[in-house]
This record gives sequence, structure tokens and C-alpha cells, in this order.
Amino acid sequence: MKSISHELRCLQPSEAKEFTQAQRRDIAALIYQTDPYIYPAMFRSQENAERLIPELMLRGDAMFCAENLFVCMAGETVAGIILWHQGPMDWDPALFEECASALGIKQSPYLALVKDQYFSAYREAPEDWISILNVCTKAEFRDYGVGSFLLRSFFEAHRDCRQFELFVLADNQRAIHVYQKYGFSTAERLQGFSIDNRDLPCLRMVKTI
Repeated sequence: MKSISHELRCLQPSEAKEFTQAQRRDIAALIYQTDPYIYPAMFRSQENAERLIPELMLRGDAMFCAENLFVCMAGETVAGIILWHQGPMDWDPALFEECASALGIKQSPYLALVKDQYFSAYREAPEDWISILNVCTKAEFRDYGVGSFLLRSFFEAHRDCRQFELFVLADNQRAIHVYQKYGFSTAERLQGFSIDNRDLPCLRMVKTI
């Protein structure tokens, strides 16, 4: 494994203003890169995501907010992120639409579809469950152990939680192997989200402590 020159640390920020605008854009890029189907459908491009997510963070969106971020830093550089949520979440796209309009970003025609077919999965989550929505390491920090450090730190920070869940595409064997290493097992096999309803097997994985 490669060595890294900066000391790694993980942050559970209390508000988005703890990050610089450049760091918020880096976080937005990592969120966008975690799924090749959901976020392109929502934002239409990574550039739009890098403009819109920082505003949603500052405005306290129910999903894209600092409270839902666990961030690995290498010095002052964002090295990786986990986007997560505890308990049920009924995401309302109203703030998303408002911010997009203010920024002059053309609305995606698939936003309602994403809300109904993807985010609806989190409406009935038990109060004491943590749902991990996204895990991503910045490209230049991969193979340095950043992802393992990020996950270990996240579970240590939330050691009082007894149930975790996440969804992963069934062909993402590298990610599945990592999640299994940290105690996740497959609970069910589902159809993943795509705007064209292609055959996209997805696994729901759970970790119980």
C-alpha cells in the first residue's frame, strides 16, 4: 500500500460553513461520482452538481447537509466522504428546485422520478438505523488506505448504532468486498434505479452489531 504525506483525520461537521467553497465543491464532486445513474439523472452533469450541492449544504437540505457528511481530510484536502442519514427521510425536492432556479441551472426532467423510485426507499427506515448513501475516495488518494480509514472512523464515531444499511450495484465487486470486510452481508437483491429501467441488479447490505 502507498504511503501518504498528510495526516488523515475525519470530521463530522456541524455546519457547512466549516468548509471552504473549494472544499464544498470537492465534496459535491465526490457525491456525484458515487453513482453513474442516480446523480446524472438528478443534476444532468457533474458541473451542475458542483454548483448546486454546495448551496444545498449551506441551506440545510434534508439530504445534502453537513450533518449527513462524514469527511476524511488529508491536511486541508478532502480525501473521501460518506453521505449518510439516520432514521427515516422523506426528501422534498423543493429546495433543490429553488436553488437550481436561482443558479440558472436547467431542471432535470427526471428529478421526480429519482425522488419516487430511489429516495422513497428511505421513508420507512427505523429511527435507530443508519443508512449509508454514498462512500467515495478522491481518485488521487485511492490505494493509500483512505477508504479503510474512513469506514473505520465512521463506525467508531457511530459505535452506539446497532444497524447499518447500504445499497450497492451487484457488479461493483470491489465495493462489495470492502463492505463484507467491515461486517456487511447481503439482505436482498433488488432492481437498481435507472431512467431507462434497464436490468440493473442491486444489493441491499446490512451490518448488525
